[in-house]
Amino acid sequence: MEELPDRIAGMFEGREIFLTGGTGFLGKVIIEKFLRCIPNVGKIHILIRSKKGKDPRQRLDEIFNSA
Repeated sequence: MEELPDRIAGMFEGREIFLTGGTGFLGKVIIEKFLRCIPNVGKIHILIRSKKGKDPRQRLDEIFNSA
């Protein structure tokens, strides 16, 4: 029987993923897992809203720069 992690990775391979809550604690963990464990994922789309006077692009830049 195929290993479960391999089956999951195969299921997302080449697919596009839409993630809400990507700037929260769990969202960051999920994004990291996808990027590390499923290198052949097609695209990851992240819904980010404005918050505390910062536009979504600024928030995304802060996330990438804090890693």
